[in-house]
Formats: sequence, structure tokens, C-alpha cells
Amino acid sequence: MSDFQIIGGIALTVFGARFLRKGMDRLFGNRMMQWFESAAEKPHHAILGGLVAGVMVPSSTGLSLAALHLTESGRISVRRIILILLAAHAGTTVTVQLLAFNLQGLAGLFLFIGLLMFQFLRREALRGIGQCLLSVGFIFLAMRLIGDGARQAIQQPEVTGLIAILSGHPIIISLLAAALAVLLQSSTATISLILAYAASGVSQPGLLLPWVAGVNVGICITALAAGWGSDDGRRIGFGALTVKASIAIFLLALPAASVWIFGVMPGSLARRVAMVHSLFNVVAILLMLPFGFWVEKWACFLVPSRSLGASALRENLLDEALLDSPSLALSRASRQALRMADEVREMFERFWDAYQKRDAGLARLTQMEDDAVDRMNLQIADYLSKICDGKTPEEMRRQILLLSFCNELESIGDIIEKHLCDLLVKMLHDNVGFARDDRAYLEEAYRVVLLRFESVCGLLSSGSRQEARALLARREELAKWFQELQMGHHTRMSTSATPKPLASSFYLDLLNALRRINSHLTSIARNFSGTERAHRKRNAGDEQAEN
Repeated sequence: MSDFQIIGGIALTVFGARFLRKGMDRLFGNRMMQWFESAAEKPHHAILGGLVAGVMVPSSTGLSLAALHLTESGRISVRRIILILLAAHAGTTVTVQLLAFNLQGLAGLFLFIGLLMFQFLRREALRGIGQCLLSVGFIFLAMRLIGDGARQAIQQPEVTGLIAILSGHPIIISLLAAALAVLLQSSTATISLILAYAASGVSQPGLLLPWVAGVNVGICITALAAGWGSDDGRRIGFGALTVKASIAIFLLALPAASVWIFGVMPGSLARRVAMVHSLFNVVAILLMLPFGFWVEKWACFLVPSRSLGASALRENLLDEALLDSPSLALSRASRQALRMADEVREMFERFWDAYQKRDAGLARLTQMEDDAVDRMNLQIADYLSKICDGKTPEEMRRQILLLSFCNELESIGDIIEKHLCDLLVKMLHDNVGFARDDRAYLEEAYRVVLLRFESVCGLLSSGSRQEARALLARREELAKWFQELQMGHHTRMSTSATPKPLASSFYLDLLNALRRINSHLTSIARNFSGTERAHRKRNAGDEQAEN
């Protein structure tokens, strides 16, 4: 029975840590990542930002993914992010410190208050607080289970004999702890196991310190695995692993240090384990400050830069490991949507280049690019559909906006492929040319639509409703302007001595395709402006008043 209690306690600790991370995500949403990124840009705030992030998100995997998110901005060096990650690992030890205070008796209180807030309150922030309290209650309850199981197990001769044997092999203990930390993806859960055993009477420093060292190495291996998909991600993982492994090797090479360290620490044995765990991470930060340059050089040596080709630029940013954190997942989907927007804009510019050069081959190559746009839209839609748990109302709105944004982009890509490029190929095949005035007006229409395209895509980054409404305010003006272009062309055709009906047909079709692209851009601006939602609310209020 003791084995099942320990296994159940570990499982409940892992669940509690994950539930706590989602509670923090519900409480702060994307604001936490924005604050984290702004703090990371200032050298003297980087350590503080990492510490606060570690306290708020006591999850090794979550912190590793957050660190990877910072690399995508391109404004923060690998050295700084390694420092932030190490500081965040130190922040997670606050949870371990709370566990060492033997507060397991308060588990019921945390669970009761957390359930009331999470289940019955409406405000998202209060529900987030309730979810965090529930998570802490789960972890305290798990500690009680592990502690009870450990007290029963320690009475068995086989267990005491195994502990005595392992105490003489610190490297094996460290490897076991590192493997368990990687398997559970939680340093809190792995440390809580040894805390429970320490509270049960296991007093061998030769067992405890190697375990703490192994856990800290293991969470760096987790960071390395999480960032393996990118060069900077691997550099961050290797850099953090180098620092933590150096400390672990130093401690394992001096077994007498274990006895001395635990001897000078105050408090119970469990408290001393928690303090050594925190001290390990503080030393890592202190080492990174003077040796950060060399750590970064070493990491870059292990992971040399690769040249970015077209395939690298189309790298899929949609990491399913982030789906448990809606704010991070939506941020990653937004970045992929911006890449999709870049792809559509390149198609549009390439079409115009083909038009100016009268290059039918370039137009056909541009048509082939629409397949990549369609794939990106399907990938983003599928990814967004999997973010279905723990979203705040604002994150749900963001999810809907991203879906509509990508759908409109796909429609624009289809217009470029099936209308603009197809018309251009046919026009060149029939050797059709436009009059000077028509060429000038068509170029002006292209420039207006391209500028509007860039402004609308900027809404995905800014999210400004004011900017969206400013773009939306020009829809009638632009609609009237396109009508005037068509009317002006008809007037020129009627007064021309040598009218060209075929050229006129191509011109009007191209102009109409540009007008349709502008219409899709207006739809994106409308979605971001919030006016459509307000209009629906007004209609709903009118219907209620009538009833």
C-alpha cells in the first residue's frame, strides 16, 4: 500500500503543478508574458523578472517554453535568457520552501476555499485565484500521501538496505533523480519525494544532496528537450545545463561537502533539503553573472548557426507542447499567422512584379505559392481548435480573431492565385496592353491596397481597436474611389477613337479583384474594431425591448 500512496502522491503533485500553471495563466493571461518580456529587456531587471516568473509559474516545462517565447522576439541575447531561466528555476524553489514548512494540515482549507472561488465565482481573475488555491491544496495533499507512504516504506528492511547501498553511490542517485525530473517534467514533484522521505527519518546527506543535484540537472535537460526545435532553444538548454552540471559535478566530487552543508543548515532535515535546493539555484545565478559570456560562447560552439533558407523561414511555430497554456499557445499562433500574412503579401508583390515585367512564368510560380498559404491556414485552424481548456473571455476573443484573420488571408491568397495571376497569364497570352492612364490608375490601386494590407496586418500585433476603426472608417471612401476608377475608365473608353474591348475587360477584372482584396481587408478591420459585436448587442437589446 505504501508504494501506491507514493505513486499517487507523485501523480497528484504533477497534476497540482500543472493545474497551478493554468491557474496563473487564467489569472494573468498574456499580461504575464508581456511583463516578463519587458522585464527581460532590462539587464538589471532580468534576474528579478525570472524570480517572479518562477514563483508565479512553478513549472519547469512552462518556464522553458516561456524562455523560448522570448527568443522569438530577437531582441534578447541568449546569455540574458539563460540568466532569466536560471533565475526562474530559483523562483520555483519558493514552492518547495512552502512544502518544507510542513503545512500539509492546511490542505483541506486550501481545497475548500479554492473550490468555492473556482466553482461559484464569475470573474475570471477570482476564478484564477481559486484555481491556484486548489492547486496548492492538491500539492499539500500529495505531500501528505507521499509522507505517509514513506513512513511505512522506511520500516521495511529492504527499503532501508537499498537506501544504505545507494548512499554510497551518489552518481547513481543523481542519475535517478535527473531521470525522474525529466519523466515528471516537474522539479517540485521530484523534490517533494525526497522531502517526504527526509521528514520520515532518512537522514543520510549522502543520499539527499546528490538527489537535489540530479533534480536540478534534470530540469535543464527538460529545458533542452523543450527547445530542441530551434537553434536558440538548444543554446539556452545547453547553457543552463552547463552551469547546473558544473555545480553538481563539484558537489559530487566532494562527498564531505554534503555532510558539511547539511550540518550548517538550520531547521529540520526537510527544511535543510529545501534550503540546499534554493541555494543550488542561487549559486547558478551567481556563476552566470561573471561567466555568462563564456557560457554563451560554449553554447554557440555546441549549436552553430545555420543559414536561413526559404524552408527555414516557413518553419512551423505551432508547438503542441504549449496547448496547456492558452496565452503562450495564442501568442505562438499569432506569430504563425503573421508568417502567413507575410506569405500572402509576398504573393501580392510577386504578382505585381510579374505584371510589370510581363512575365507569365513568374505569375504561374506565384500561383503555386497559394498551396503553402492553404496549408498554413489549415495548420493554424487545427492548432487553435485544440486550445479548448482554461481560456479567459479575452483569450477566446483572440482565438476567434485569429481564425477569422487567417480565413480572410486565405481568401485573399485565392484571389491572387485564381484571379489576378490567372488574368495576367491570359492577358500576356493574348498580348494585351493597357493605355497609359489605365496603367497609372491600376498601379495606384495596387499601392493603396498594399498599404492597407500592411496596416491591417499590424492589427494582429497591436490589437488596437482605434487603429481598426480608423481603417474601417475609410471603407466607404475607398468603395466610392473604386467606383470612380471604373466610371472614369468607361468614360475614357466611350471617348476613345480606337476602343479596345478586350483590354477594357482585363482592366476592369483586375480592378475588381483588387477591390475584392480590399473588401477582405475591411472585414479583418471590422473584426478587430469590435463594432460588429457591439452591433449584435444592440440588436439583441432591441429584440428584448420589443418582446
